[in-house]
Amino acid sequence: MIFKRFQSNAVQVFNRSIKLRQRQRAALDPRSSEVEYLRNLVADLTVERLSIINRNYTNFLDFGCNGGNFLKSLLLSNPKDAEVNDLVLSKLKNVYLLDSCQELLFKNNFDQASSAAGLSIEKVLVQDEESSDFLAKHQDYFDGVISNLSLHWVNDLPSVFKKINDSLKPDGMFMGSIFALDTLFELRSSFQLSELERKNGLSPHISPFVQSNDISNILNKTNFRLVTLDVDEIVVSYPRLINLMEDLKLMGENNCLSSLESISLSKDILISTEAIYKELYGKKDDKVPGGVALPATFRIIFFIGWKNSENQPKPLERGSAKVTLKDAL
Repeated sequence: MIFKRFQSNAVQVFNRSIKLRQRQRAALDPRSSEVEYLRNLVADLTVERLSIINRNYTNFLDFGCNGGNFLKSLLLSNPKDAEVNDLVLSKLKNVYLLDSCQELLFKNNFDQASSAAGLSIEKVLVQDEESSDFLAKHQDYFDGVISNLSLHWVNDLPSVFKKINDSLKPDGMFMGSIFALDTLFELRSSFQLSELERKNGLSPHISPFVQSNDISNILNKTNFRLVTLDVDEIVVSYPRLINLMEDLKLMGENNCLSSLESISLSKDILISTEAIYKELYGKKDDKVPGGVALPATFRIIFFIGWKNSENQPKPLERGSAKVTLKDAL
């Protein structure tokens, strides 16, 4: 395993220094391993999707890899997935794990499992994924790049997507996932109603999220072709509001908007928010104290795009069809 560090000077809209500290604290808390259910699920889905793509990847990058959930799914998962995992492993040779959080990047050791699978792994620590020069130093190098649930804190998505495109070989694949608009809408609206009632104002306690058409437009504008997107919803139930907020903190997913540096949550607002949450969205559940669970919705955009290549299928020119739709029907 090779360790490299690349320097960068980030220009931040989200306060990415705060975000890095949040992720570092989360990674050092032993309880953080218990709240990786979203990243683990998305990693499993990524492995499944790679298994149906007939492509080999000599050089493969996991951009913003967090704790290496993709490799964990691939190398350390349940034996029932062995057939799918072996198929994906047969397509990979050199895998690069890139992240800015050292505590997460080195949290899991894959040396023994990767060696047994014949896989070479390089861990790349950068000061900031968004502005690192690592991709610029590896133009036309990667056969495939993935990025799972790390892009929603990026300030300049078009710039990052363009760098990823430049780092891919012609017809190289970029597959990713990102939290979408209406993620945690229950929590957002409950906060808003609580603060309107008690403060006659609103504070942005939850970060803004992108829409699927935003991602589609960015992929097309950064020269990706054959773009495909789909949106999935994952609903997780929590016994109380504090449990949801604690899980988000342990995931390193608490807010880092620069405008929030002086904003705090009072006990009164939290109590009111939980009461509104239960009233509007609570689901009967006899297994939790009080008999009402709080559902939290995570909407995730899954996307794939391909770097332009002369060998790719091209759409036919307008007017070239020889059969009309009327005749076909």
